[in-house]
Amino acid sequence: FVRHFCPGQVRICHAMSMNDPDAHAGGVLSISHTPQRMTFSLCSSQGLFVILGFSISLYFVSLYLPAGLQYIDNMKMAHRASTLQFVRAPIHKLAQRPNGNHREWSWDGRSLESLRARKASSLYDVLHARARTSNPTYVANFKPKNDVGNHIFDPTARFLPHTSERSVGESTGQANELHDLIGIQSADVKGAPPVVPIWLLATTIPLALWMLTRFQQRWIGIWCPQKPKAQGRLPPKVSWAMATINGKSDPRARHNSERSPLIIVDGSNYLHRAFHALPPLSDSQGNPTGAIYGVAKMLVDIVNQLHPSHMVVVFDAKGKTFRHDMYAEYKGNRPPMDDVLRVQIKPLQDLIKSMGIQVLSINGVEADDVIGTLASMANRDGLHALICSGDKDMAQLVTHTTTLFDPQKNVKYDPNAVQGRFGVLPELIIDLLALQGDTSDCIPGVPGVGPKTAAALLQGLGGIEKIYANLDRVADLKTVRGRKTLGATLRDNEEQARLSYRLATIKCDVDLGVHVSQLTLSTPDFDALDQSHFKFLRGWNGSASIAAQVWDTNTTDNRVDHERQVTPSSGISEDHGTTPHVTKCTTILTKSQFQDLLATLHEASLIALDIQTTSHDPEAYETYLDTNLVGLSFGVGLQAFYVPFGHEYDGVPTQLELSWALEKLQPLLLTPDRFVTYNLKYAKHVMLNHGIHLDGVAFDTMLEAYVLNSSAVFSSLRNLVLNKLGQSIPSYVSLCGKGKKRIPFSAISVQEAGVFSAQRADAILKLHHELVEQLCEAPSLQSVYDTMERPLVDVLFQMERVGVLLDRKTLLDRKAGMDARLEQLEDECHQEAGEAFNLASPVQLSRVLFTKLGLPIIAKTSGGNPSTAADVLRQLEEKGHLLPKLVLEHRSLRKLLTYVDGLPDHCHPGTSRIHTTFEQAVTSTGRLSSRDPNLQNIPMQGEMRWVRDAFQAPKGCCIVSADYSQIELRVMAHLSRDEG
Repeated sequence: FVRHFCPGQVRICHAMSMNDPDAHAGGVLSISHTPQRMTFSLCSSQGLFVILGFSISLYFVSLYLPAGLQYIDNMKMAHRASTLQFVRAPIHKLAQRPNGNHREWSWDGRSLESLRARKASSLYDVLHARARTSNPTYVANFKPKNDVGNHIFDPTARFLPHTSERSVGESTGQANELHDLIGIQSADVKGAPPVVPIWLLATTIPLALWMLTRFQQRWIGIWCPQKPKAQGRLPPKVSWAMATINGKSDPRARHNSERSPLIIVDGSNYLHRAFHALPPLSDSQGNPTGAIYGVAKMLVDIVNQLHPSHMVVVFDAKGKTFRHDMYAEYKGNRPPMDDVLRVQIKPLQDLIKSMGIQVLSINGVEADDVIGTLASMANRDGLHALICSGDKDMAQLVTHTTTLFDPQKNVKYDPNAVQGRFGVLPELIIDLLALQGDTSDCIPGVPGVGPKTAAALLQGLGGIEKIYANLDRVADLKTVRGRKTLGATLRDNEEQARLSYRLATIKCDVDLGVHVSQLTLSTPDFDALDQSHFKFLRGWNGSASIAAQVWDTNTTDNRVDHERQVTPSSGISEDHGTTPHVTKCTTILTKSQFQDLLATLHEASLIALDIQTTSHDPEAYETYLDTNLVGLSFGVGLQAFYVPFGHEYDGVPTQLELSWALEKLQPLLLTPDRFVTYNLKYAKHVMLNHGIHLDGVAFDTMLEAYVLNSSAVFSSLRNLVLNKLGQSIPSYVSLCGKGKKRIPFSAISVQEAGVFSAQRADAILKLHHELVEQLCEAPSLQSVYDTMERPLVDVLFQMERVGVLLDRKTLLDRKAGMDARLEQLEDECHQEAGEAFNLASPVQLSRVLFTKLGLPIIAKTSGGNPSTAADVLRQLEEKGHLLPKLVLEHRSLRKLLTYVDGLPDHCHPGTSRIHTTFEQAVTSTGRLSSRDPNLQNIPMQGEMRWVRDAFQAPKGCCIVSADYSQIELRVMAHLSRDEG
C-alpha cells in the first residue's frame, strides 16, 4: 500500500531478532519516505482524479489521526518525530535489593528512587542509553485486549522479563510498581484508535488503488520498472519523473513514458523538399509522382525509425491566412506554385490516408499554427511531441517536451541545440525573427539587423520588450555591430519590428476540431497500397522496415571486430519474401591481414574503392589539395574490407603504416578497368597527395547515374543509393555530427569507421552493377560515358590541380572604384524616387515603383503583390523607365562586389593560385559548372570586364578559353536535320 501511494524512495526494513530464539517473529517495522516532486496540471481531467484521491485520503487522516496521536502521546512512545524505536532493555540488570526492612527496585546498582528524583532523565532514557552500549536480550510484550477490544501496548513491558522466565503474577506486580515509578497507570492509556469497519476498508482502499492506477496509466504514464518491449529504443521524454521503487533505479523511468510521442509531420515542408530534390517522375499514365514518392518514402522511414502510436501529417490549406490581413506583403515574394506540384497534393494526401496516417489542414491558418496547437495539446495530455520539419520557424516551439527533428539532416533540436544553432533559446526565436526578418516569408524585420546582430541584442538585453525599454543601453553592447547608430534605427522601426513579431509568432490555440487521442495510426488500406505505383508500399503493414540500417552499428566501443557479418536491406523489391544476401566486413590491422587482402584483390575482376579523408566536409569534396587519407575501403563480391591509417584517439589500435600500404597497393591501382568508385576526380586528388595514381579506376558511379539521367542530381552517395537501390546508408553527418559539435573522421573509432566505410564500398559495387545494366540497354549513352564523360575526368583533374594565377593587386585597386560606383547608384536611385529607401527590400521597391511612381504592373507574386523580379525590371527598363535600370545595375554590382571580395580568400597559400572545383555532374544541360569559387560568373562584357584581368598566366604561358559556339542551335539543327 505504501509503495503504491508513495512514488518516491520507499525503504521497508523488516528487522528480525536473529540472536534471541524467544523474540517475537513479527520484528520491527521502520518506514522512511523521501517524497518526489511531481508536476502536473490540476486544471484537467487528471487533476480531478488527483483532487478526488487526496480528498479521500484527507478524510481518513482527519478521522483517525487525532486519536492516534493522543494514544501515542499518552503511552510516551514518541521518542523521535520521524522514527519509532521500540527498544527492549536488558532484563538481568533490573532487580530488587534489600533496603532495611523492605526490598526496592534497582537498575544496574542504582536506586529507582534516585531516577524518579531526576526528572530530567527519565527511566526510559537511562535504559535506552544502556541498551545501546550493551548486547542485551530484548523482550516485547503486548497486554491483552481492553474492554473495548483494542490492543494496548504497555510501555513498561520493555522492562519485564519474558513470561517463560517469571510467573505472570510476578511480572504483573513488577509492572504495577514500575507504573508507579514512571507515573503512568494502565487506566491512563486512553485515546486508542477507533474501530475501523471492515466493509469500509474493503471498499475504500481498492477504490482508491483503482483510481490512482487509472490516473497513472491513462494520463501520467507512470509504470513500475519493467523490461522494455524493445531493447535499445527509449520511449519519449515526458514532463515529469518517477522516482525509484524498492531501491532499484531505472534511468528511463525518470524522463520517459511507455507511451510513444505524437509525431507531427510538416507535410507542406516535406512536399516542397521532395519536389525540388528528386527528378521528375511519372506513372504509366503520365501523371507526375516525384513529390508523392519522396514524401511517402520519408513517412515510411519515420514510421520505421520511431514506431509511433500517434501520428499526423499537416498541410497548408488553400487561400490566404490571418497573416495576410495583418500584412498585405506577407509571402509576397514567392512565385506561384508549379502546376506539376499542385496536381500531386490531393493524390499524396489520399495515399497518406491509405497508409493509415491522419492528415490535417485548417482554413485561415498555416500548417505551422496547426503544428503548434497539436504540440501544445500533446504536452497538456502528457505526451511528448516530435515535430518533423526543416522549417527554422518551428524552433520557437521547442521545449523539454517538444523536439524538432529534421530527418533529411538527421538532426534533433532540443532547447540547447536551438541555442547552439541560433544563439538564443527557443523562447527568443520569435524575437530573433522579428529583428532580423525572414526573406522567405517576406517578414520585414528591422533594416540593417542580421542574425548575428539580432542574437547579440537578445543576449545582451533580452526580448523585444526589454530592448525597446532599454534603447539607451544598445550603444554599450560591445558585441553588437554598429551599436552607435543601431538604437536610432530600432526606434525608427519599432512599429515594423512589432509587426514582424506578430507575423513570426506561431499560434498554439487553433480550433482543430480533433483531439490528440484521435490521431492514432489506423490499419492501412492494403488494396489502395497494392494498387499504388510504388513498390515499397505494396504489402507494407505500417511497421515493415524498408530503410533499415544495412550494418550493425550498435557496438560503439573502440574494440575492433575483425570479421562481422551484416545483412543489408532488400530495399525496393517486387519479391518481398527474398532474403537479402550477407556481406562480411573485415577490418585490416596487421601486415599479414593486408597481404591476404592483396591476394583477394588480385583475384577479383572488379573492386569497389572508397576513401575516407580528413576533409571538413567529405560530401562537398573541398580543399582537396590539403586533404589526407584516414582509411581505404574495398568491396569484393560479398566481402568488404576497411584499412585504417590515420585514426587518432585515446586507445586507438595499432594501424598500418600509410606509405608501406600504399606502396603495396600502387601496382594494383594501375591495373586498367579493375576499380569502381564514387566521384573519381576527388579520389584522384586525395591519392595524388600521397603520390598514388588511380589509373586503374575506370568506373565512376556518379557519372554513370548522371549519363543515364542528367536531370536527376544526387548530392551524395547516400541519396544515389537510396534512389537507385532503395537502401539507406548512414551519412557523414550522422556519424561525425554537424556544426560546432562535428568531430573529424579520424576521431571516429576504427570499428565504427570500418562498418561505415565498408558499407559505402559495398553500396558502390551494387550500384555499379545496377547502373551498368541500364547503360548496356542504351548503347548511345554507354558511348557518351566511354568517349566523353569518363575521359573528361582526367582533363578536369589536371585543370583543378594546376589552378589559375590571381593578381591580388589588380583586385584591390579596382575594388575601391566599385565601392564608389555602388554609392553613386544608391544616390541616383534615391534621387529618381524622390526619397531614400532600401533597394534590397522588394516591399519598399514595389511601393516606390508601382505606388509612388505609378509604373505599370507587369506581373504579380503568388500573394497578389506586384513583382520586382529581374525580368520585370528589364521589361520596365525597355519601356524607358530609368529607376528599374539603376536597380538592375545596383543588384549586379552588389553581387559582383561580393564575389570580388571573396576571390583573394580562395587563393591557396602554397601555390598562390585559385583551385576551383569543376562540377561535371550537376547541370541538366551537360554544361560544366564551378564552385569554390564560381569562375563562370566573371563578366565578359561591360564595365566589369576588368575582373578578368586579375586572372593571369605566368611568364611563358597563356590562358586558353574554350567554349561552345551556339551549342543549343547546333544541337537543334542536328536533331532536326534541317539542311537550311
